[in-house]
Amino acid sequence: MAILWDSYVSPQALTAFVRSVPVDQNFILEQVLPNRYDDVLEVEFADSTVTTRAAKARAWDAPPLPGKRDSFATRKVKLPAVSQMMSRGERDRLEMERLRSGGQSTQAIERAIFDDAENNARSIQARIELMRGDLLSDGKITLAELGGLEADFQVPATHIVTAATPWTTIATADVLGNIRSWSKVYRASNGFGFGGMILSEDILYVMLQNVAIRDLWATGTGRPSVVTLEQLNQTLGANRLPTVLFTYDAQVVVDDVTTTILPANRVAFVPPAGVELGFTQWGMTATALELQNSSGQVLSSPAGMVAVVDKDVRPPYRESAYVDATCMPILSRPRGLFVATVAA
Repeated sequence: MAILWDSYVSPQALTAFVRSVPVDQNFILEQVLPNRYDDVLEVEFADSTVTTRAAKARAWDAPPLPGKRDSFATRKVKLPAVSQMMSRGERDRLEMERLRSGGQSTQAIERAIFDDAENNARSIQARIELMRGDLLSDGKITLAELGGLEADFQVPATHIVTAATPWTTIATADVLGNIRSWSKVYRASNGFGFGGMILSEDILYVMLQNVAIRDLWATGTGRPSVVTLEQLNQTLGANRLPTVLFTYDAQVVVDDVTTTILPANRVAFVPPAGVELGFTQWGMTATALELQNSSGQVLSSPAGMVAVVDKDVRPPYRESAYVDATCMPILSRPRGLFVATVAA
């Protein structure tokens, strides 16, 4: 394969286009793992444990006692390549060439290139969102397409829990007690409490139906059959527990199978606003380097998606719209994530 430098759409224009493709409105995990763009192939991040220790009193004229430093760990993660191409076969190319040579506008060819590039860009966006969901579900990213290669960010074992009574058992599940207990563990690890929780509509609905929560809103005429989201958040807030940050039920198709991005039976607890949980690192691609080294074409930034038209150097000389990226969500504060399985 070789980059087609004289394509109807230049690499610069095609790259600018794919970087402007809107993200699916259901892909909102960027709210907790925001995008970051740097000219890197690997990411180095630090996780420190800050402990407030009390100093010791000393006798007059006695030397001061030594203090203890906070623990500090640095990790490195290599970014995987995430790419896709869509080819145009011999017949497609000949039909388009017939239109072009007949004096017709080249818009049909350009439109086909842009359409293929957009499809590729959306597929890459979907794969990155799938990684975000994978990371928020257990603190790990598993790349099945690379033989099950796994990036484990070492979330503490005490932060991956299962409710003793499934929350779907609305009559007896102790939702508030569970969250209160887990919050104590989280606070002991971080020095602050949960900032909010991310859950599916199914889990939200069983929380709204929970008998113990409904009892708190009972009146002289009895308890409601269901509480509202506002009442639920008010109850959580009154108990100094995290409220619902947002619900999430986005799906993508993986190998022709519809796949839920974030498991519907889990609740992900994240830090308060202003405390970084992690980020989504976009890095530099080999395609960007090839563009700069071979043609002198300067991109606005080598980091992020890069798109070109590629051509087979042997028959049948297929041309492909190719979009390339290196990217991975990073959990820079593993202790900031807490995941609870609350239903079967």
